[in-house]
Amino acid sequence: MARQHCTSQATARLSLPDYFFLNKQINKLSHFFSARLEAAAEKIEQFNLEEEAYGWDTSQYPLRKTLVNTVGPYLRLYELTVDFNSKHK
Repeated sequence: MARQHCTSQATARLSLPDYFFLNKQINKLSHFFSARLEAAAEKIEQFNLEEEAYGWDTSQYPLRKTLVNTVGPYLRLYELTVDFNSKHK
């Protein structure tokens, strides 16, 4: 019984740095992804302003909207979870 307890503690301690490393990498990825979506929105807005200036119909980007609507809630949930964990340590 004591051997299993020591083994589980050792395993938990070994996986703890992995958790922090993984959390750090996911955090970087979420910020990168969020920044890319924001940059795409700014470019689309700029394209639409130019099209309006020329009197053209503005282009629609349904794939971007679908992506934001699909992934956005998961990104927000992740950010809320990280915020909660950092406040309650």
